[in-house]
Amino acid sequence: MFLYFSFPLSRTSLPAAPSSSPSTGIKKPTLDSSMPWDLSVVIKKEGYADIQADLRLRFVAEPGYEPPQGRIFVERDQRALIDTDDKGFALTPSPAWTLSEDKDDRQWGLWIWGLFAEPLFPYLYMTLPVLDECLADVVGEDGEKRKEMRPVFGGTGIPGRRLDFRFNHVREDGATVLSEGKVTFKEVEMQKVDPLGIGGLVNVGDIKEAGEAQLRPVLV
Repeated sequence: MFLYFSFPLSRTSLPAAPSSSPSTGIKKPTLDSSMPWDLSVVIKKEGYADIQADLRLRFVAEPGYEPPQGRIFVERDQRALIDTDDKGFALTPSPAWTLSEDKDDRQWGLWIWGLFAEPLFPYLYMTLPVLDECLADVVGEDGEKRKEMRPVFGGTGIPGRRLDFRFNHVREDGATVLSEGKVTFKEVEMQKVDPLGIGGLVNVGDIKEAGEAQLRPVLV
């Protein structure tokens, strides 16, 4: 039986203290609202200059789910690129993040949870919705550098207005380690589900590699 609790988390909320090692007092990285993570991502699109974005995120777990999953709280977004609600949560279909096996290769069937003291989920998947404009570094006529809102990739934007991420996920001595971030987006190509059009439209566009990403826990 699971107990469900909900709580508001605003940009000024004080999260619970993160877990720490009893012997050293050093905080251990965790995937919950108590631990901020810094995301550095280089977004690439053919024919355009790369976009470097740095964000601070919190993974807000939804209780009662296995594998773990939940929402993403955007604490800092220096380019104003991510689409959020008025509380700061990423506006993406739930869940915004989840631990999982390889979604492209489920043949192993490893997740019979009774076989493991702690389920082995080798990947973290997450999605961030993006806007069509973001803050860009520009040089004015006076020669001064400043930031202005500019169209993303010359107005062509990011297909589907979302970025999908996958990170390798391991737990070492109770600490979460995320590495080797991959970024993709899906080209938009809508087709009818059936010749009569009864089933509506689906996006059959190709998935494209869209850059590189790193996630680092904020331990101080």
